[in-house]
Amino acid sequence: MAQKKLQDPEYEVYKTGGNDDGTFLMCYKDWRTYFTNLFYAIDFPEEFHGRRFIGEWNQSNAGGFPTKSDDKTWAKNPQFLLSLKKTTELFIFLGQNDGRLVKGEKFHFPNCIHPVMIMVQQVTSHEPLKRYDHAKTKANSVPKEYREVSLEVKLSPGDYMIIPW
Repeated sequence: MAQKKLQDPEYEVYKTGGNDDGTFLMCYKDWRTYFTNLFYAIDFPEEFHGRRFIGEWNQSNAGGFPTKSDDKTWAKNPQFLLSLKKTTELFIFLGQNDGRLVKGEKFHFPNCIHPVMIMVQQVTSHEPLKRYDHAKTKANSVPKEYREVSLEVKLSPGDYMIIPW
């Protein structure tokens, strides 16, 4: 049996009945009154490939956001090369340490959670980028001061640099 996909019109139809599948309806105004965040899950296909990079930002490799006055420091940010042989849908996730696990840290966890984002730039060389170039940017997340930031993007075959900053 074929799996229903989000873009299938049949998937979008709300069916009333006795199914206890966790689905409920609520008007947007009420939702905004009672909730502050919306999280959604991605139903990954049976076959998918993943790769995990573990590292940290510190004084030597935290280049920060590019600025008009000096975008050279931006190149100090970690850079991860990705070579694609076919069109690929990527889900990129960046997580920071959980501030709740740090003794003495108080909510909003200012010593643990910092503004971050993820950028994907197309490259012609396997060498690390030396400068920020807006024209090479294929996708980027919104800068957030959250513990977790993610980016979904569909890329054509080619070489790309994934840069958290």
